[in-house]
Amino acid sequence: MEIKGSPPLSLLAVCSRRKNFFDSEYNPILDANSRGKVRNPGAKSLKEQMKCDDDSFVDFVNKCIEWKVEDRITPEEAQQHEWIKEGFREIEKENKKLTS
Repeated sequence: MEIKGSPPLSLLAVCSRRKNFFDSEYNPILDANSRGKVRNPGAKSLKEQMKCDDDSFVDFVNKCIEWKVEDRITPEEAQQHEWIKEGFREIEKENKKLTS
């Protein structure tokens, strides 16, 4: 939640353990951890947490961790993602170097 924010209400409505983590209005119950730190939804950037400058890779990971399954990237969509395509292009370049 620190990165993706609170889950959508449609997802929370069907969660069996929702009452352990969300109040009656579906707001997250923000308790301090053992070190006294409270983690707020949406407070952190995925890119910063990954410590990665590759925007295409961060976008790929972001699409893989969508809350709702139907919103996540499918394997077919993943194969067409720019980050994957670039990886294939790099492999092809290396193979050409090896066979030359």
